Formats: sequence, structure tokens, C-alpha cells
Amino acid sequence: MKRILALASTVVLSGAAQLATAPPAEAASVAKITVTVKCKSNPETLTITNKRSGSITVTKVGSTYQPRSGEPYFVYKTLAPGKSITYRFGTKRGANKLTNQFIFNDTSSREKAKVWISGRGTITRKC
Repeated sequence: MKRILALASTVVLSGAAQLATAPPAEAASVAKITVTVKCKSNPETLTITNKRSGSITVTKVGSTYQPRSGEPYFVYKTLAPGKSITYRFGTKRGANKLTNQFIFNDTSSREKAKVWISGRGTITRKC
């Protein structure tokens, strides 16, 4: 019985070691895509830059802490390699403005911007 338990713990421990050292699949899939967020500006901005060798499609953008109605915003924007796009939120005018409302709670340490990339997963960035 002790031998079976010892063998079972070895299998469990070796599996845990593999999990600890393996890079997360999502992190690899969003590598070379940068997200920059400015939560305390007017307008608030969220910039996505594609530094990959192929195109990506940004499907949605939004906030994570107490999202407003209408979030996430569906954008379906294809970014070629080396290209970027900036989305704006708030009262000021500008290209790619998604709403007149501010969407980020700049007083909460839990607030993050969230970007969905088709076939690649999500990226979150702290405000």
C-alpha cells in the first residue's frame, strides 16, 4: 500500500512540476501585441499595437471593474503587422470614439482594460 501511495505522489508531483514550468498558452498567443490604457485622461484611451508578423483581429474592448451597460464594445478591427488603433471614451471628440461615457474607474485598484483578440484570447492591462 505504501508503494502505491509513493508512486501516486510521484506522478502527482511530476505533473505539478510540468504545470509550473510550462508557459501559459494564452500568454504565448498574445505575445507581441501591446495594450496601453490611459484611465485618467479626457478622453480615456485604449491603444492596441500589433507587433506580430501576421494580422490580428480585435473583436471587443472594455473595462473589467463594474462595466457600464453596452460593454464590452464590439469593434471587429483587423490590424496588419506593425499597425495600431486607439479607441476613445469620454466627452472629447476624436477618431474611434466608442462612447461619450468614461468607462474606467480610475479610483479603483481593481480596474483593468480588457481586449479580446480573435483566436488569441484576451489581454488585460491595469489602469
